[in-house]
Amino acid sequence: MSDDQAPHWSGHYWTLWPVLRAWLSPPRMPPARPWHLDVPDARFTSVRLHALLHEGSLAPERIVVVLHGLGGNALSPYVVESAAEAARRGWSCLALDLRGASMDGEDFYHAALTRDIGQVVHALQQQGYRQVYLLGYSLGGHLALSCAADPDFPVLASVAALCPPLDLAAAVRWIDDSAPSLYRVAVLHELKRMYRAVDQRGRALLPMREVQRIRFFRQWDEHVVAPRHGFASAEDYWKKASVAQKLEVLRFPTLLVRADHDPMVRPVPTLLPSSKVLHELRVSRGGHVGFPRRPGLGWPFEGSLQSQVLQWMEALPTETRAGLEDEGRRATDLQEMRPPRRIGMPDTSG
Repeated sequence: MSDDQAPHWSGHYWTLWPVLRAWLSPPRMPPARPWHLDVPDARFTSVRLHALLHEGSLAPERIVVVLHGLGGNALSPYVVESAAEAARRGWSCLALDLRGASMDGEDFYHAALTRDIGQVVHALQQQGYRQVYLLGYSLGGHLALSCAADPDFPVLASVAALCPPLDLAAAVRWIDDSAPSLYRVAVLHELKRMYRAVDQRGRALLPMREVQRIRFFRQWDEHVVAPRHGFASAEDYWKKASVAQKLEVLRFPTLLVRADHDPMVRPVPTLLPSSKVLHELRVSRGGHVGFPRRPGLGWPFEGSLQSQVLQWMEALPTETRAGLEDEGRRATDLQEMRPPRRIGMPDTSG
């Protein structure tokens, strides 16, 4: 069966099979040491972020920061696989726990908490890493895109986002109302575990007994995320945090990878803006952050999807990786790295 003939149900297979495969044979994190950073916070003065740092043979030149998805952490299989691929290529890698994902009870994250990531990138640059890349999955992909669109964000070499929601309101409507409940229940379970740690440290605004009653993401965003992070409501959070309307102001070379049959982030009729720095790759055989081991993507790179993404980053012109923002020259330089853009289905943004 060719990629273009992949059946709709294949998205569930490629979402669930990598999880089962990782449970049967867990991927190995390359040698790494604990890393932490205290970031400023208006409510708690500071919040500690945790990560695992692998120092590659090319360090301190190049490092990729990997951002996990909603309910994940720095040891999620796709994060570990990304770190292992970075190590094979001689890169350094920071597998980052988003705020609270380490279950330390410090706090909890949301989809556009770019300040935390900016502090991490700045710290890495201060440590001597001249080329810092962001690789985000699902919500981490949304966060990576938000960083690339932030006018005050430190200079990045490039950004890649795999299976991100773009329109948060559309994403919540889909997973709450249309996607199989298995996905919603599993992710909310992990979010409640994270919140319980916050509650046990006395830092929660909403009592744990109320959080336990939450069954839908719209409730989580309305009663947990919005009050803690200064949004008036869930709708206010979705409107202000969604990266969909910010894609036209991306500052760095950005690769957006989306699966046609992703069961958790579904297609909606929203067109991506024309951009000299945003490159879209559509994949037929794949699910939510799960893909074949060697997907044929129709460009000159080979190996796993993680490997091909890192090869794309590696192949960017030197002046682009250094963070120059000359749009005219960048447009010319990046043409050879532009992946094929499949437009057989509506664009995914939820």
